[in-house]
Amino acid sequence: MNHLPILIAHEALCQQWAVGLQSPLCMELLPLLFWLLLLGAAVCVALPRFKQNWGWHMAVSLLGLLLLIWLILRTQLPLTATFLAWSASGSPPDWTWQVDTTSWHITVWLLLVSTAVSLHALLQPTHPANRSTTPASVLLLTAAGLTAIWSAGFAGLLAGLTLLLASWLITLWLAGERSNRFIFKGATLLMGLLLAWPIGSSRTSLLAAALLLNIWPLPLWQPKTHENETTVAALTPLLPPLAGGLLLVRLLPVAQLSPGVSLLLTVLGLVGVFRGVQLAWNRLHLPSYAVTALLLAQSHLLLLAAIWVGTAGVLAELRAILLAGSALYLLVLRPTTHKFVRTAVGSIILATLAGAPLTATFASRAGLYAIWLADGRWALVLVLALLHVPLIVAGIWLLTQQVRPSANVERTTKDWLREAVPILPAAGLFSVTNINWTAVPLLVLLILAVTTVAGIILPRLVGQPQEVRLTIRQALGSERPSFADNLPTVKQLGAGLQTAVNDAADVLDGDSGLLWLLLLAVIIILTG
Repeated sequence: MNHLPILIAHEALCQQWAVGLQSPLCMELLPLLFWLLLLGAAVCVALPRFKQNWGWHMAVSLLGLLLLIWLILRTQLPLTATFLAWSASGSPPDWTWQVDTTSWHITVWLLLVSTAVSLHALLQPTHPANRSTTPASVLLLTAAGLTAIWSAGFAGLLAGLTLLLASWLITLWLAGERSNRFIFKGATLLMGLLLAWPIGSSRTSLLAAALLLNIWPLPLWQPKTHENETTVAALTPLLPPLAGGLLLVRLLPVAQLSPGVSLLLTVLGLVGVFRGVQLAWNRLHLPSYAVTALLLAQSHLLLLAAIWVGTAGVLAELRAILLAGSALYLLVLRPTTHKFVRTAVGSIILATLAGAPLTATFASRAGLYAIWLADGRWALVLVLALLHVPLIVAGIWLLTQQVRPSANVERTTKDWLREAVPILPAAGLFSVTNINWTAVPLLVLLILAVTTVAGIILPRLVGQPQEVRLTIRQALGSERPSFADNLPTVKQLGAGLQTAVNDAADVLDGDSGLLWLLLLAVIIILTG
């Protein structure tokens, strides 16, 4: 697909993974940072035996130190190091880590998210759900994520993604996700990632990326969410999209998609955005679930950017998923957040969801609209623009309905600091450098402005979410033809479909179910 020059806002992030001559200190620094995180995780597990409630102090101190070191290393790029030397003959190849501008930025985003989550947990009142393993889980997930971000070769990337996914599953298992359905979905994700191991197979890698991004109709990575949330729940939903985004960043330079496949994936992407918005509208009374639904829509926007815009679009949408997603989760975890902080952070998040200028997603959304307009695909432009309006409305409803009057208790400095933590990831959503405004078509700016204004004004005109849903249902079901009484109702059709799905799930939930699904996927890939 064509790439337009308006993407120069992220041009620096699209360099190839480079190898440079480094000093011995820099060569040893990357493994040192990784082992420090693992050591910190071990200390967090053992520390409560000697001193209670110091696990989050360890996690915040270590992550803050790593973030500071990483910002200083910006002037030393590129960095390279050999993490594991498998054999002298080079078969299998050594696991080499390389850090260029792209991987440096992704690392900053991940460290910002982990630091914010840990700091929020440190400052909040002691909660029985935040066990001693929780800070260790944050450090473990961060370390596993860095192995995938820093990996130079494709085999190293898949090894890092496997480590990240295994750590993610273990963390959710320790958090209480132990149902047979969760085990089945986790095993499917692992098997899907194993399909990508044949190096050079873009089809299997694309399938693995689709599974990790939760592309419709493959909803696998979303864990169940409850109102009684632990702090680690603000991090775990962000990691599968991170893994899928990393796989796409490596896959896009070598993948060749036919026009038919691109249009098919585009349709799936648009349907997935609609599905995410629909789930968010229906689950606004469950804030964490609503945020997960918004992330589902954002993951499909990442898929659209990957198909039409390229690597720069993937990085822009991935940045929004990590930073905006974590800020949203932290806002809804403690609904008594100060009104000024909620308004400021919420405005940045909403602007990012809308693809407004000076935000991380502007290059991706503007590039997407511009390419479609240049190709004469007005229908795609209209559909995506219309989907952005309810997406913004859902974000506004989510942020406004959770504001509660503060109880008659004295607020401490610790409370104020905790409520200000979402500012940390939200600040990373700004993008103000290297924007060539003359290369952006005026019509694209007009589309972005109209959708944003419509999304802001609509909640004031339509009322509360419950009233809107009731009005829509009444409008769609106000008149029934005479023969409709002899037809099964939508509820009956839904019940029958649900029964069929449950029967199929019972068949696939057995020991051989995963084998049948894997065999079917392999057959489809080989015959395609």
